[in-house]
Order: sequence, then C-alpha cells, then structure tokens
Amino acid sequence: MIFKHIIELVEICVFKGVENVISSPGSRSAALTIAFAQHPKIKIKSISDERSAAFIALGMAKASQKPIVLICTSGTATLNYAPAIAEAYFQKIPLIVLTADRPPEWIAQQDGQTIFQNDIYGKNIKKSYLFPSNPTDKDELWYCNRIANEAISIATQFPKGPIHINIPFREPFYPTQNENIEFNNSTRIIEEFGMNVSLNLRNWNTLGKIINRSNNILLVAGMMNKNWKFGKKISEIPFPILTDITSNLHTCDNAITKFDTILQQNKVDDLKPDLLITFGEMILSKSLKLFLRNNKPKEHWHIQEAGEVSDAFQSITKIVRMSPSNFLSELSDYDFSIHSLNYLDFWRMEQALANRKLKQLFLNSSFNEFNALNIIFNNIYQNTVLHLANSMAVRYASILGTTKEIEIHSNRGTSGIDGCTSTALGFALEDNRINVIITGDVAFFYDRNAFWNNYIPSNLRIILLNNGGGGIFNLINGPKDQKEVKELFITQQTSTAKFIAKEYKLDYFVAENNDALVNVLSTFFNNSSTSKILEIKTKIEDNTAFFDLYKN
Repeated sequence: MIFKHIIELVEICVFKGVENVISSPGSRSAALTIAFAQHPKIKIKSISDERSAAFIALGMAKASQKPIVLICTSGTATLNYAPAIAEAYFQKIPLIVLTADRPPEWIAQQDGQTIFQNDIYGKNIKKSYLFPSNPTDKDELWYCNRIANEAISIATQFPKGPIHINIPFREPFYPTQNENIEFNNSTRIIEEFGMNVSLNLRNWNTLGKIINRSNNILLVAGMMNKNWKFGKKISEIPFPILTDITSNLHTCDNAITKFDTILQQNKVDDLKPDLLITFGEMILSKSLKLFLRNNKPKEHWHIQEAGEVSDAFQSITKIVRMSPSNFLSELSDYDFSIHSLNYLDFWRMEQALANRKLKQLFLNSSFNEFNALNIIFNNIYQNTVLHLANSMAVRYASILGTTKEIEIHSNRGTSGIDGCTSTALGFALEDNRINVIITGDVAFFYDRNAFWNNYIPSNLRIILLNNGGGGIFNLINGPKDQKEVKELFITQQTSTAKFIAKEYKLDYFVAENNDALVNVLSTFFNNSSTSKILEIKTKIEDNTAFFDLYKN
C-alpha cells in the first residue's frame, strides 16, 4: 500500500517546486517511486547506477535551478549517492535525497541490504531527517508533514544544497493491484518568506571612505552556478575583474581572463591590490590563490548573502551580506572620479601580452591537448553550454579563458573526476542548447555508466582528450619526478571511446592532428538526432613538453 505520509511528501515536494525525480530500481523504495510516478505534475526517470543517477540529478538541478528528487533502495545504494551529494553541498545545488531503509529493529541483525543509513552523509549535507517507520498515529503523521516541509524549504533556501530524508519501510512494499493514489490539496504546506537587503547610506559612507583611499581596487569572481543578473552596470566599475573560468562573467568589459599567464611574469608590485572585493564560490587558479595569499590587500570584502564564508586568501576584513548582483549594481553608482584608470589599464596591457604569448606558442606547436583546446575554443558556437571535467580539461580552459557568449560549468565543489559526464548529461536533459563536455580519458571511462540509461539527449556533445592515462600526473610537480609515476599515478590504459559510442548508438569522430580536428569541428556542434563523441588522441609526452614550454 501507499502510505499517507508518502502521499503528503509528494504533495509537499510538488508545491515547493519539484518537477523532476530520478529513481533507481528497488523494492524497498517502491512506494516512493510509484507515488511520485503517479502524480500528474512529476516527470520521473529511472537510472540504474545510483552514482551516475545522483550526478545526473545534480546536472538537472544546476540547469533548472530547481530541486531534484533522488530515490533509492536501502543498503549500499545510499552510499553511491555520496560523491554527488558532497559536490552538491559545496556547489550549493538543491537535491532532495529520499532513501528507503529497513525498520530500526532490523538494523545490524544480519538482514539483507542493511547498513547504518541515518546521518550517512555526515557534514556533506545541509541537514538529515529520519521518518518514523510506517506512521499511523496522528502525531507521527503531523511529525512527518512538519519535517518534510522543513527539509524541502531548507534545500531551496540560500545557500541552497542537498537534504536527506531516510524513510524506513516494512513489507508489503508494493501497492495492491489497481490501487489508486488520491492526491488532493488538503496537505498542510508551510511557506517561508524572505527578502534581499540593500546597503543603507551609513554602510556606504563607511565603505566609501575605504574606496576613496584605495588606489588599486581588484575584483575577483569565483564559480557561480546560475547567471546572476549583473547587467551592463558591472562594466561601469572602472577596475579589473579577474573572472574564474566558471564565474560566467568572462564577457564583461573589464574582465581579465588570462591572469594565470599574467601572474607568471612576477610583476607583483604593480599588480598588488589595496582593496580586494570577492564574490562567488571556488577559485580554480592556484597561481591566483598564491598571489593573493602572499600579497595581502589592506582590505578584503567578501560579498555573500548568507551561509558560511571561506577565507580562501586569508585576508577578509569585511563580509557584506548582500547578493553580488545587488552589491555591484550599487557599487557602479558610486562616484569613482578621484580614481585613475592606471590599475585597470595595467591589467589590460598585461592581458594583451599574455594573449600574444599564447598565440606565439600555438603558432608552431605540434599536436597536443593544450593546442586542441585552443582550437575547440576558437570553433565552439556562441550560446553553447560548456562543461569542463576535472583534472587537466578545466585547467587548460582556465589558462585559455574565452570572450565568447558561452555558459560554463564544472564540478569544482569537491573537484572529483567521478560523475562529470553524468552531470553534463543531466544538465542537457533540462537545457535545450547544445551542451558540450570536455573530459579526460580517466574521468570519461570512470563514468561510462552515464550512458547506461534510456535518456541520452541528442544535444549532448562529448569531447574526449585521450592520452592513454592520467596525464596531469606528468604535468604537476611532485608525481612526475617519482619512479613510480607511470605504474601507480598515470593509470595507463588503451581504451577507446569507439566501442562505447557503438554500444550506445552515439555518433563517433576521432582526430589525431590539427587539420582533422578543425575538419570535425566544422559540423560537430551542429544539431543532430543523436549525441556525439569526438575522441582527440595525443601522447602524454607531447602534452608534457608543450606545458613545460608554456610555464617557462
């Protein structure tokens, strides 16, 4: 039978904005799956691999900015959600995780598919809840309703994030034949309201004094998962904005995208800020982190509406509790007439030199991953969604930067390679634009179950950098100097995506030189009736040699 507390849980989810559910097959979770499947406003998909399922849900939530429900059975299935849940927590992505469980009396009693599931995700989730097992008492039903309302509200409150409800079930797990589920509008819904606050005149008088005595004002934009509505006003702020590749601010007038290359030139005295203003989440660039940690500004303001604040540069002096878009809009109205444009002009000059250096490097280079990424960036269509897998793909992109109108995403919350393809696939399911993921071979083959489902979208394009192993370990200092690097770090492999493409009926292309790559890219991003894979084959030694040349 389908229990009343489960029907109410579904109703509350729908009222609070849930439209999509990802479930994985299982008997103990059958009541949850069937209840959601029968609600007329819910779209449900079945993904067999729980790890891939969770990352697909993550991608869908990133694209829609709406909470996605995850449903799985009891036991180790719940543990397979953990990597994506951690990523969602640190990226502030709303997931509603519903795990079926054994009743408490059967935990640790040698019953099948049974582990300790309560609080299983530890600190990597906003909050965890436990339903009573098969509640019938009116107080128990009230309790389930209350915590369901609270849990889903917490998932969608700023900062957003995943929540977990662990739900014990006793047999029977399935409704009787022809049993109808009746949904109605009588379920109690608890609503919450809030508002953004602008800075008052007194606040601006305090901040204005600091602005007036600061010559070099530097803005740094970290990862932002949605397009903040900054508008054109951000370009009226006459200071450089260092834009992380995942900030999606790379097209604003004052954007400095080549700071990785610039910071290699050791012109610290001219670059050091007096006032640093930061907003957004993670910063990828290690060079930028080291630069700001070693050259601390007199003042560092971090702009964040709510939640814990990370002091990544070890220099925060003020936290401004306000949305970055509202703050920068108000900042753009400030009178900057006493400030010269020297600091901005200097960063722009350095960016021009960095562009010239990169162009010269690519001019006569042999075929390698870095060069391939440059060709891809030059050929990618405007208004594309670009996903960058962790390891070298996102690092190459960070160095190259772009000025094209493309939306960029990456799983930089925990920076793991697991689930990168599944996340991009999930995003593409909710976004009709062409979605491109650039990934390395280890990340790609690790997440091959991303294609083990019936929902592969035709707007997904996979660009696979296959160098026969984890080439990053031959590029970064430390592992490349160890005699064990080839056997224990690089993960040498000879796999190809050709057979995966054939198995899942995807269009397959391969490129092993510059001309072949340019030729494939002339049509690769076009609309088609199926997803496409482009495999770019290079040698680790060639990639290493070029990267060393770039760093020198």
